[in-house]
Amino acid sequence: MKKIWILGLIALVCSCATTKNVSNMADLDTAIRVSGKEINESLDRGTKIALIHFNSPSDALSDYVLEEMSIVLVKEKKLVVVERKEIDRLRNEMIFQMSGEVSDESAQKIGAMLGAQSIITGSLANMGETFRFRIKVISVKSAAIEAFPSMDIKNDSKLQHLLAQSGKGSPQQTASAQSGVQTARNNGRQSPARVTPLRWSVMDYKDKWGDSTGNYVEFDGNISGLYSNIWDSNVPATITNFRFSRKEGLVFKCRKLESFMGYNGDLYIKVESGDERKYRATVTGDGTVRVEFSQALVDYIKGSGAKIMFTSDGQECRFDFPPRFEEAYSLLENRERK
Repeated sequence: MKKIWILGLIALVCSCATTKNVSNMADLDTAIRVSGKEINESLDRGTKIALIHFNSPSDALSDYVLEEMSIVLVKEKKLVVVERKEIDRLRNEMIFQMSGEVSDESAQKIGAMLGAQSIITGSLANMGETFRFRIKVISVKSAAIEAFPSMDIKNDSKLQHLLAQSGKGSPQQTASAQSGVQTARNNGRQSPARVTPLRWSVMDYKDKWGDSTGNYVEFDGNISGLYSNIWDSNVPATITNFRFSRKEGLVFKCRKLESFMGYNGDLYIKVESGDERKYRATVTGDGTVRVEFSQALVDYIKGSGAKIMFTSDGQECRFDFPPRFEEAYSLLENRERK
């Protein structure tokens, strides 16, 4: 009986200690202020920094953290903070899938396009009775981690209120896979996009003075294809620099074609309906294939699932057309209307 009484007393003491530790933990606002101070002390004066993303179960909470962190950093008057509207503008000019996850590589690329020297991402993880609050500062140039404040915060009424406003994965927050447009609305306003690795980007052609001479859409990343000639069959090939514009038409590069300078060939495009059309293409010395722009070409390849085969003098190169071209071209048209 005495043994049971002692064990009960130990359990009561441990319970009281745990309750006291939780009550003494920092709240969300304190975590933001402390993290902001550490960031401010870690970076050189004048560093341009962009707050890219905060991953949490709630869009409302993520927005709150990013906005409050911006205020903390701006008040210190040491760092140059990219305005949220500039980040939103960039999001609107690119195609994003909606997700709570953003890779460091993607965040770096966004930061570079914003002209930032450092980027901020963060996350909130449920640890049971408490939450782990993490902020990461990454150098855009070197990918080095410049600051990484992390602390446990208490699950108080304010945090619960923000978490309850918008839970990810709810029907209202499911993004359309076809349009890539988030239809979730919180309190009557559209939720900001959550970013995953980029696929298409709207870009500016530049002349030798750096002035814009037009726009194009470029697929972000390489495309795997197959190359064949009279000696070899189905050799793996990489398609790069895949872009489309009114100025150049359809353009892509394959190093396997570098020796065919000035060659003309046929470009066959086949879509899901089974329809196949042939276009005349030219290969330049660096392996770049060009097909002249036409509205008929645009209309034809807007459908998903298109396949491409370039043929010329016993050689051919085959690959799948990058997905979501229709969305990318719509963004290009919107840019050109401005």
